[in-house]
Amino acid sequence: MNGRRKIKKFVVLGSNGKTLIEDICKKRNWIVSPEPTVFDFKWTEVKAHIDFENFREGKQMVNHIPNTTGLTTKDGLFNSLRRLYCSNHNQRKPSKDNLYDIIPETYELSCCRDVNLLLGKTGDDDLWICKPVNCNQGKGIFVLRGKKQIQEYLGKREQQKKPPKRIIQRYIARPLLIKKKKFDIRTFLLVASTRPFLVYYHTGYLKLSVNDYDPSSEDISTHLTNQYQQKRNPGYKDIMDETVMSMEQFQSYLNALEFGSVASDWVEGDLKSRMKLVSFIAFKSVMHSLPCKLGCFDLFGVDFMIDEAFNVWLIEVNTNPALHTNCTVLKDIIPSVVQQTIEIAVEVFEKKCDGKALLPLETKTTFELLYSAERDNLYSFDSVIPRKSKYSDKKSFKVGEREPKSAPPRRTAHRALSSARAAVRNRSSASLPSRGARKPLPLKVSLVQVTPAVS
Repeated sequence: MNGRRKIKKFVVLGSNGKTLIEDICKKRNWIVSPEPTVFDFKWTEVKAHIDFENFREGKQMVNHIPNTTGLTTKDGLFNSLRRLYCSNHNQRKPSKDNLYDIIPETYELSCCRDVNLLLGKTGDDDLWICKPVNCNQGKGIFVLRGKKQIQEYLGKREQQKKPPKRIIQRYIARPLLIKKKKFDIRTFLLVASTRPFLVYYHTGYLKLSVNDYDPSSEDISTHLTNQYQQKRNPGYKDIMDETVMSMEQFQSYLNALEFGSVASDWVEGDLKSRMKLVSFIAFKSVMHSLPCKLGCFDLFGVDFMIDEAFNVWLIEVNTNPALHTNCTVLKDIIPSVVQQTIEIAVEVFEKKCDGKALLPLETKTTFELLYSAERDNLYSFDSVIPRKSKYSDKKSFKVGEREPKSAPPRRTAHRALSSARAAVRNRSSASLPSRGARKPLPLKVSLVQVTPAVS
């Protein structure tokens, strides 16, 4: 292309951050297009509002990438990670890096093999959380307590002609608490370019529940910490600002409680390093399935939880993270994230059109580079991921105002598979199997493509 491609007309569709995005575009001297199909730059809540078949690659920009359901639906993410971990990736067996050290133990209710494994591993007092695969904002999620409730629910599913696709995850029953409140952490993953791939990470904020944590509570807003569920709580308006916390405030809270075994910079150090690495692994699990289109970029919201042993768990990846600024902390974080997202994406797009190297960026940004196809990987799947937090064995922790009990060891899929193989070898060496014996079925993992919901 002779000369840099200039963005002139823009379109913003949907209500999520609409005013914020329009203001940023207007400050760049772009003009609002009167026609939603005639644009140079388009930002929309719903991916269906983008006609990818008629998308003019290299001439237009859109804020979504096609075929990301392997990352942004709950079963898609689970299957993408499972395929990555069950393959000999980079000629390395996955035994040292276990899937259930990154995400809670997970099963698909539409898979008979998974259901059998679930029932075999569930005790009378175990808590599980059941989620629809393609919903967001906590819709359709509920907690199941013990094997009996799971069997009752499975019985109801069998009576349905076409039961909805769901996953079920082992509930993190002993999370780290902040003033007796449950919380999760929202971070951002920016795929600034797919041709070539250029991926960034940005630290976000904490989302806290309104109610004190009670694992036996029937109120779903006690178990889910997203803003959609918390806004439905009658007490939300009175403590709205207290339902969001910055990462700096989180570190100050930990330091004030005198967690002697936690470094004073744990949030900015070990925690962020862990979340960056897991975010990269999630992206890498779907990178091969993403189409490379010049002009497509995407900002994902990546959610994590921390248990009382300071283990970090990936919960989900959202295709359309909330861009509301109704709290003080959000007013400090969201506008900067959105503005930098647009600036980085536009700079990368224009450089690529001009045939220039994408890095280093001219844009001043607080985003951190995770991956560049033009450079060597900053992270590798071969990076050692500890099976548990190095703080897990420490006894000086407090969770809110209480001392934690020692957590039972987690059985992992790899250990279970190794035990099964050993049993088969022992049985084979003792005697030949009977003629009617069934052969063990191989694990078949498929990536289910589902239309993503708006988050």
